[in-house]
Amino acid sequence: MLRELRVKWWCMTRVQNVDAEVLAAMAGAGCDQILYGVETLSQAALDGAGKGFSESETALAMKLTRDAGITVGAAYVVGLPGETKEALDAAAAFSAGPGTPARVKYLSAIPGTRVYADAVASGAIKDELAHLRGMLAREQGLAGDDFLNLSGLPEQVYRDAYRSIEANYIPGPYGTAELVRDKRLYAYPGRPISEDEVDSVLQEDARLCSGSLITDEKQPCKKTV
Repeated sequence: MLRELRVKWWCMTRVQNVDAEVLAAMAGAGCDQILYGVETLSQAALDGAGKGFSESETALAMKLTRDAGITVGAAYVVGLPGETKEALDAAAAFSAGPGTPARVKYLSAIPGTRVYADAVASGAIKDELAHLRGMLAREQGLAGDDFLNLSGLPEQVYRDAYRSIEANYIPGPYGTAELVRDKRLYAYPGRPISEDEVDSVLQEDARLCSGSLITDEKQPCKKTV
C-alpha cells in the first residue's frame, strides 16, 4: 500500500524489532528514517531499566539500517541508574557517528516504569504527586532541566554528556535542501521542484521546529538553546 502511494515516511521502533529483511521491506515502502531508542551504552543501566536489549544489538540494528539506505536516528536518556561517566562518554562519541541524528533527554522517571517504581521504593522520589507536578510538568527537553540523579555522579558530568549528545541534534522533518528535493522527487517523479519551493518548505520546517536553521545541504541543522 505505501509503495503504491509513493510517500516518504519515518518511524520510531526498538532495535529488537528489525532485521535485514524487515528493513529492506521498509525502505522499499518509502521509509527514509528510523529513530531507535538507544537510551544508553551502559549494559548495566539497560538491564537495570529492563530495556531488554544489548549494546551489540543496537550497533547491529543501526548498521543494518544504514545498509538498507535508511537514515538512522538515536534517542538517548541521560541519568539512568547504573550509568557511568565512561558510558556517557561512549554515548556522546556514538551519537557523533556519520548519519546519526541524535535526540536526548534527562531521565524523568515516568509512572509505570521500573525506574519509577525503584525510585519510589528507594526514596529518591519522596512525594509522587510533587514529582508529577514539579519535575515532569516543568520538563522542556533542555540542557538545564531538572533531573533525578540515581547514579550518584556529579551533576556536571550529566550536564556535559547531555550537551555533547545534543550537539549532534538535527531537527526535522527536512533540515536540508537536499532532503526536500529527494522527498519531492520520490513523491512526484515527473514534476521538478523549484528553488522557491525548496526554500518555502525549509522556512516552514524552521517555523515548526524551533531549533531548525536554514542552511545549505552541507551544513547539518543544529538545535539552539
